[in-house]
Amino acid sequence: MSDTQEISIKITDDSTPHDKDKEQITNDFTPHNKKKIAYVACSPKMEYVATWSIEDLSAVGWCINNNQLKHEYMIPKEKRDYDNNFKIYIDDYDDYLRYDKNFFTVSDNKFVTVFIGGWKMDAKPLFLNLPYFEMPYSEITVKFLAFLDGGDFIMITKKPTYRIYIFTQENNELIHKSAIKIESYDENNEEMFLSNGKLFMYDKNIGNITKWDIKTLSFEAHFLFDNSFDVKDIKLSDNEVLLFVYGTKTEKQLKEEPYPCVSVYSANSGIKFTTYEYEKTDDIDAVYLIASNIGARLLIVSHKQIKDEDKEDYPYEYKICDPFTNTRCVNSKKLIVDFEVSAKEVKVFEINYIIKFDKIDLNDIDSIFILSDIEKIINLIKNSPDEAAKLIEEIDNSKKEETFSKYLVTWILEYVNDAEKIILTAKSNKDDEKLDSIQIVPKLYIDFGYKDWRYVIGCDCLDNDDLAMVTIMGVFIWTVSAKDKKIELSHYWDDNGSSWYWDRQKENSDKKNIEKNSEKENIVKEKIKQLDEYIKELEKKSFKKPYFFPPSTYSSMIYYDSVFLQADSKKKVFFDELIEKHINNKFCLFLYGKNLIKVIIKEDQDMLLRKFCDGCINLIEKNDEVPDMQLFNIISHSIVEIFKKDPAFFADFIMRISLFEIRKLISDINSESWDDTKPIVSKTLKAIKDEKQESEVSEHKIQSKDEKQINQIEDMFIELKD
Repeated sequence: MSDTQEISIKITDDSTPHDKDKEQITNDFTPHNKKKIAYVACSPKMEYVATWSIEDLSAVGWCINNNQLKHEYMIPKEKRDYDNNFKIYIDDYDDYLRYDKNFFTVSDNKFVTVFIGGWKMDAKPLFLNLPYFEMPYSEITVKFLAFLDGGDFIMITKKPTYRIYIFTQENNELIHKSAIKIESYDENNEEMFLSNGKLFMYDKNIGNITKWDIKTLSFEAHFLFDNSFDVKDIKLSDNEVLLFVYGTKTEKQLKEEPYPCVSVYSANSGIKFTTYEYEKTDDIDAVYLIASNIGARLLIVSHKQIKDEDKEDYPYEYKICDPFTNTRCVNSKKLIVDFEVSAKEVKVFEINYIIKFDKIDLNDIDSIFILSDIEKIINLIKNSPDEAAKLIEEIDNSKKEETFSKYLVTWILEYVNDAEKIILTAKSNKDDEKLDSIQIVPKLYIDFGYKDWRYVIGCDCLDNDDLAMVTIMGVFIWTVSAKDKKIELSHYWDDNGSSWYWDRQKENSDKKNIEKNSEKENIVKEKIKQLDEYIKELEKKSFKKPYFFPPSTYSSMIYYDSVFLQADSKKKVFFDELIEKHINNKFCLFLYGKNLIKVIIKEDQDMLLRKFCDGCINLIEKNDEVPDMQLFNIISHSIVEIFKKDPAFFADFIMRISLFEIRKLISDINSESWDDTKPIVSKTLKAIKDEKQESEVSEHKIQSKDEKQINQIEDMFIELKD
């Protein structure tokens, strides 16, 4: 056993205002006696915060009120009761400095673990003092401490055995409730991480991470990893939507030296969204998901590695990035209030505070493909029947202009030439600059002779500055592209056209029958009702609000004419552009790909099918960090339908996949793993030959294949589905 440290659980609660160890806060209170804060711990429900100073050896408790911190109390080093507190031990003081979150933790009702100090230089285990409960062992070394939502306390021990101890709270005491032995853990080949009440196990040999419920050790999710990745830490976002993995990549083609990087995954599905790579001289200190209710941005804190002979100070760098797509990073120093520290002054990351839910004032208007405020959209849809009924009864349009604004963008709806057209304009709130204008009424709607002012039923600006618009056609979500400052359609949704004014069977029917006000009103009410019911169904499917938009209604976007005539006589095809964007965007493919390819096949869109499959191949070839199996899995769910529809294209697609895999495997020929990969290469070459012969079979022969052969094709992809 190496140098051993002691940790004490100090109970501090408002119900015990005369706690002898608690120093009451006065008006002239100075937190930590002006010493630097080393660690910050937030309670599970973000109701309470504790800060720790290494220099002062003091802990300060804070409550959170309207996003502001208020001092509650301080536990100074002079007032800690060393003998009458529960003590446990850690192996290495450096571990405590590097992984403060493993040991410094606070509950919503103000329990806090406090470092006592004084490490023991002998190699013998220390005995524990446990006044509050009995433990099965008298000598325990701890690996993790954490408070969970609900007040339970988790302690993961590593000596004498790996176990998870669960404690509950009763009368300001921790009561031992249960213990779970971690049977299969191999400390030489596995790493263990704890975050937000979830246990993560990283297997170094096979390169994967598993996610487990900490109380029951039930399996929840699996994450594919490259075993050349030396994982430093794994962290869940506070809303438990994203998983961050950061550490050092030890091997990569064309890069001889290790380099740090941060990878972002879906915490529920295991899908890998993106990876941000840093220079080999950089150290990553922390990763946060901020503004999650606005649109989510990844805050990465890093600094340059320091050598003793260096004379130059390297301050911390704060960069905000899109957690879903690998785009530009924005310098976010403005978000850090009164904080400037050199990496040479202290060897651990320190930070005063980050206001997690404040708006991002960094001129950062990258597209965000998430549902930032579902309540606004639900209310917008619920109010639509009444608004639509008013529009139907109107003879003349009284509206000339409507404005909707949030943080960075102001949206203006302008009804021009007696509502002959409706112009949507986006302006920057920063400098009042006009970014872009478009005409939003589709040609199909105009051709049917409707009044344009009746087209838009209602609008609202979402918290991420996108504009939600309910129209006679359906729900549009408009955004401003960060690349060229142009207005783009980021999402479109309707009820699959079943209650449009025009439908597939009656497009050429008498317009007069459709234009009767009574029939119009019923159709609009029925349409809005179906939209509302669909949104409610989405809420029922999950105990939490949906974080991402549901898939766009691709069937309507493909079927109906998407031409929007513009003022300059040009045409915009927003539907086509949106589908193309979803095909060529990795994040959109992961979220919506399975739904999109099914619609493409159903609608007999051969060209789109080829674009879709080509898009998957291009994304794999473009970035070797893309998890190949995830993209193949999207296609595998429709592989039988693709084969039936276009056998020649199917064979060509399989051959391209095989060639791509061989190109990767050939790089292993000179490695120690070649004996294992050689049979795979041989099998793949045989598959290419077979598919080549298959593609040359005449069309009538292919169509005569029996169900058994179809099943064989499906079996080839069973691993992808699983």
